[in-house]
Amino acid sequence: MLTRDIAHHFQEGIWPFVCCDFFSDDEIAEILTLCRSLDLTDGTVGRGADYEQDSGMRRSEVGFIFDDQAKWMFERLDLMIEMLNGTYFGYDLYGYDRVQYARYGSGGHYNWHSDVGSKLPVTRKLSATILLSDDFDGGQFQLNMSSEDDAIDVELAKGQMVLFPSHTLHRVKPVTRGVRESLVVWVFGPKLR
Repeated sequence: MLTRDIAHHFQEGIWPFVCCDFFSDDEIAEILTLCRSLDLTDGTVGRGADYEQDSGMRRSEVGFIFDDQAKWMFERLDLMIEMLNGTYFGYDLYGYDRVQYARYGSGGHYNWHSDVGSKLPVTRKLSATILLSDDFDGGQFQLNMSSEDDAIDVELAKGQMVLFPSHTLHRVKPVTRGVRESLVVWVFGPKLR
């Protein structure tokens, strides 16, 4: 179900993103069991093959989930992304290859960035973040289209997803208490012309 206020902002052309309720508490518990069993590495930043760790830019741990580990979750993502893309964005899409689990402990953050820049023959067109936890302070997810002064907090509750064009600048502000856990999805399509 679309979060009414945010969907309204999209339809009025104020902000190009949508939020929706996505996972129930039981489904989140199942996902977190899988995610917490992954071998996590420090999150990296960069483009193409030039990825590196930069704790000033990003401080988080990440792991990846593939289709065969949670088929039901990927089926849900397929249906929701296809529906939201058709309703709001209209991009030509190929799909995605995996889902990233991101864990932000105290002080964890990811400064302003966009999700484009790959040297692949396809490009990231849509990005999604799904919040899996709510026992933390700080860690606000923000989007902006022009400057930091225009940034807005996207008020996500546990189990909600935000979907937005991958070229949109976004960040996770520093976590001040607890652990922020989320899933990230990048949806690919043919290069823009």
